[in-house]
Amino acid sequence: MDNRHELFIEREYRDFLQQRYPNYGARYRGMAPDISIGPGATVGGPLPRPRRRIEDFAKAHLRWCRERYISYRAYDNTFQPFEGPRRPCNSPYN
Repeated sequence: MDNRHELFIEREYRDFLQQRYPNYGARYRGMAPDISIGPGATVGGPLPRPRRRIEDFAKAHLRWCRERYISYRAYDNTFQPFEGPRRPCNSPYN
């Protein structure tokens, strides 16, 4: 009799959690969370991003190095420090 009571309490608690948190335990029960697909949704994954972003980073890198170092050469990505040989420019856009 005591065992039945414990099972009842567990079931009540599980039901409470399910009501309060709709996706509670979904990964353990093998259920997928509630997802709806409406108009405009892409099926099969996101669309590839345009390559423009890489070009923007390259332009930003060149601009940053040119503004920071007067002796910057874009064709080999180096600048001449006051002492020592030429060094590569490492911008935040690298």
